[in-house]
Amino acid sequence: MEIRHLKAFCVIAQETHVTKAAKRLRIKQPALTQQIRLLEKATGFQLLRRTGRGIALTEAGQFFHKEAEAILLSLDDACIKGQEIARGEAGHIRIGVTEGASFNPKLAAVFRDFRARWPEVGLTFSQKQTRELARDLREGRLDATFMCSVGSSPELTTESVFHEDMVLALPRKHALAKSRTVSLRALENEPLILISHGNTEHSLQLRLAAACSKLGFSPRILQTSPEFMLALNLVASGLALTFVPAYMASVHAEAIAYRNFEPSANITMETIVASPAANSSAAVANLLAVTSAVFGGKKRKKKLESRKTRTSLVRKQRAETENDRAEPMEAR
Repeated sequence: MEIRHLKAFCVIAQETHVTKAAKRLRIKQPALTQQIRLLEKATGFQLLRRTGRGIALTEAGQFFHKEAEAILLSLDDACIKGQEIARGEAGHIRIGVTEGASFNPKLAAVFRDFRARWPEVGLTFSQKQTRELARDLREGRLDATFMCSVGSSPELTTESVFHEDMVLALPRKHALAKSRTVSLRALENEPLILISHGNTEHSLQLRLAAACSKLGFSPRILQTSPEFMLALNLVASGLALTFVPAYMASVHAEAIAYRNFEPSANITMETIVASPAANSSAAVANLLAVTSAVFGGKKRKKKLESRKTRTSLVRKQRAETENDRAEPMEAR
């Protein structure tokens, strides 16, 4: 059974006249008759019966016509939906973010702008540590992640998104909170809580250790925390000091003071966007393009289509699909 036979049968059912149907399909009447015979052979029952001036559908033919029309419509919709997915205008993206990245207002702008351009693409989020996100990405459970750097990997395509200066978070009653800025050397004997990034190549602990080493001391790390919010809760209780991205400097403002380093401590947190190296999803490619646009990265060659353009393309495709039923068909 061939699709072209179903289309021919539906046209005959609409016209109830073989000659008119053949003219509409722009094929010869014998060729059309042959297609119907092949379709009846494939179905195993008679579809048409002759009347005085034309043809009529048999009872089985009436049922089959209704089902055939539904099949053709479903096929048209499947083709259009598939093309939308291929263009990144539909589908689904599973996104992973670290806690630190989730606080960045620019990242929220990425998702806002993406949804505005491609509202038919679903987004789901999961928040984990970098090491876990990288694992989920490699094992196919995520499509894109915003996380700390994990070094080079042949399985992943990565791009640096932003470097955020870290500020010192300390209890408001702490002596160092009286100054508008602090020096890194002033922390030589202070207890610190550090965020653990799963021992990634450029973790905060490694950056801090390198900065302190230049000043001739090692940081006094009281403990590590898997999340910034837990660390800040401990700081608010007076337990220790910690480092957070500058855009988190409003959390627990009643109990925590945030201070910049002077001179600069050159302690930053890098966030990258990563996707599988073998990724073929146009939707993910669109997400990466929006990310670069929002964070001011390299301009990607892929043009970001507006919602209006997307809608116009879909309507055009639907019109072309409908017209396809009237294209010439020859019997094979």
